[in-house]
Amino acid sequence: MEWIAPILTLVGLVVGPIITWKIAKRQKSGTIQTSEAADLWAESNKLRQEYKDRAERLEEQPVEVNRKLDIMTKELNKLRSNSTTQLEKIKELKSIITTLRDENRRLLKLKGASP
Repeated sequence: MEWIAPILTLVGLVVGPIITWKIAKRQKSGTIQTSEAADLWAESNKLRQEYKDRAERLEEQPVEVNRKLDIMTKELNKLRSNSTTQLEKIKELKSIITTLRDENRRLLKLKGASP
């Protein structure tokens, strides 16, 4: 039985550190040990949240821009319609002015020709 003690010692020297390492690895996994690493982790979380918030705002911007574009397009169409109407009225009034001038000339000639 003298051979059991060296074998147990050898097993203890090999298996003991392995078991200790496995337990320590399981306890420390997912944790941050230094305060500098913890600060970096907190800063990275803050940046991720800021980028997420910014992305959400940027997703909302095209919707707002499209809404404003629709309003402006409707207004532009109204202005075009009004402009066309005004141009037609101007054309009509120019025609009336030309007719009245011709009539005025004719009447002035008649007045000058009569005694």
